[in-house]
Amino acid sequence: MRRVALIIALALAVSACNGTGPAVTGPSQLPSVMVPTTNPAPNAPDAGSSSDPMVGRYTLNVTLGAGCESLPETARNRSYAASIDAARAAYVVTLSAASFLGGSICTAAPSRLGCNQFVASRADDVFQFDLINENDDGHGGHIVEQIPPGTWMELIGRGTGQIAGGTITATGSASVWYCPTVSAYPFPCRAFVGCRSDDLRLTFTRK
Repeated sequence: MRRVALIIALALAVSACNGTGPAVTGPSQLPSVMVPTTNPAPNAPDAGSSSDPMVGRYTLNVTLGAGCESLPETARNRSYAASIDAARAAYVVTLSAASFLGGSICTAAPSRLGCNQFVASRADDVFQFDLINENDDGHGGHIVEQIPPGTWMELIGRGTGQIAGGTITATGSASVWYCPTVSAYPFPCRAFVGCRSDDLRLTFTRK
């Protein structure tokens, strides 16, 4: 458990330094095994107390507004199943019900989080979600997803919000890397599109 807390604390520290910098265009060196994974097994810390209003199972809707109009509608509005689990230092959000990049290219970063995971923190009734960019060799800690009809998007960002009636609504900013080429693996992508939006919305609705 002490190792988990250290990992999450490191992830939050890196997030504070990096913010929501521009999304990377690909890893500097590709690992030997690189496959997309559908509904990967969670790599989250132990669940916290059931009395914690943040811990639980949700439906997450992610919406990108102004600044990312160049992306197709399916990339600007995403929906996932999500779980929020607690550790001593923070929370981990784990996504499923979609197809995410998997393998060591996701977990090579210091946090060891997957490409379907990101961190969150809480100060009283204010929550912060950090989709962190740790380094160009590890793409975990934020979202790297294959979306219909087989194109790819990578989303890095941050949002803050509050919980009301079982729903957490957070707003913030995001950087997005989008590859319009249909392929089994996102990198390299010669015709990628990048955008930044200060109109990111994360809506967690408790199941």
